[in-house]
Amino acid sequence: MKNVLLVLLLFIGIDGFAQSPDAIKYIKDNANPIDTNLNHPQNFDFLIALLADKKVIGMGEATHGTHQFQATKVAIFKYLVTNLNYKLFGIEANFTRCRRVNDYVLNGKGDAKRAVAGMAFWEWNTNEVMELVEWIHSYNLDKPQDKKVKFYGFDMQYDTYIIPQLAANLKKLDSAYYQTHFSKLKTMNVAITKLNNQQRDSIKLLLKDLTAYVDSHQKELASILSKDEAEYTRHDIRLLEQCVDLSEAAKSIHNRLAAVNDTRDKYMCENVQWILDREGADSKIALWAHNLHIAKTATSRGAMGSYLKDLYKNDYYALGFDFNKGTFRAGNMQERKITTFTIEAKKGTSGNIFSEVGLPAFFLDVTKAAKADAAKDLFTKKIEHFAVGDSFFSEKTAYLKDDFDDMYDGLIFFNETTGSLPVN
Repeated sequence: MKNVLLVLLLFIGIDGFAQSPDAIKYIKDNANPIDTNLNHPQNFDFLIALLADKKVIGMGEATHGTHQFQATKVAIFKYLVTNLNYKLFGIEANFTRCRRVNDYVLNGKGDAKRAVAGMAFWEWNTNEVMELVEWIHSYNLDKPQDKKVKFYGFDMQYDTYIIPQLAANLKKLDSAYYQTHFSKLKTMNVAITKLNNQQRDSIKLLLKDLTAYVDSHQKELASILSKDEAEYTRHDIRLLEQCVDLSEAAKSIHNRLAAVNDTRDKYMCENVQWILDREGADSKIALWAHNLHIAKTATSRGAMGSYLKDLYKNDYYALGFDFNKGTFRAGNMQERKITTFTIEAKKGTSGNIFSEVGLPAFFLDVTKAAKADAAKDLFTKKIEHFAVGDSFFSEKTAYLKDDFDDMYDGLIFFNETTGSLPVN
């Protein structure tokens, strides 16, 4: 019996080893090499056939703090604007705070550095994001208003910045009425995460009344503020409702992380839908977020992309990013500061396997690869992949296991990476 098991194990090992070279050869033959010198414009002509008919493109990242991921997404977005008529950009940052960036790129209002820093996400306070913001601003300078590129945030994470802005707009409509009926909004400004059940229920009722009030005064708001500001004011209330629901999910006794992630991703999708509905039937948007948010099928950490896929069907395209080794920036939980970490993909993980292709960087059509006999096992079975958010805890917890065909339509891989570049 032992001999039979030994033969079986040897057979499985040989079979697995035989399949790996076939998959690597397939990738070599079908991958589109990417120039790693990201200081120069990249040629992404191979994306036209894949993205020309898409309405929403999710651009992911295995870590938030990787230069190559950020710089490549900047280059891809420039390509989408100049070649495929994309006019909307969205990033995993709070909706309200990103309006300052939009004011800058559209009308030159304010200061780019302050606007980017004001997004309050260290992940995006980088030279790479600054380059994107300045490029959009320059692109817009000689364009009519309806041809300009807009910058949106689609997150709602504890965006208490909404409160004073919403209050200011409502006071312009009727200061006395605001003081009498809605001044309790300020209780949310302390910390949404610390609301108890009674406070949360009270705020929900207040927001319901506020929604009805603003809906019945849209014309007055538009005349006092502007049509755009009136629409934003109405959506700001919805963002607060989302914040309260996220706070409620954070109090979940069972599976807290899953509850928070699913709630947040569901509402990020809702905000993307609001943006597209507002911008018109022909609008198209490119989204910048973590791989786990753009994935087209729900992973163990949520997935905004799964909601977008259900909503937009084949009009949604998920572009994942992966790497083998190098440095990245992330929160150091022990030292409580942003630190540069170094890592190399462990054997058998996606990054390690893709490194065997021998290309510094490449793009691969995952959907096509998953249907090829030589590569389908690699892309249709669960495989460990590197996934770090805003904080890095340990290499042991840095991997998740998912099916790449379920997650992505396409994949960009870098063999070696460096950390993103913080704004000085």
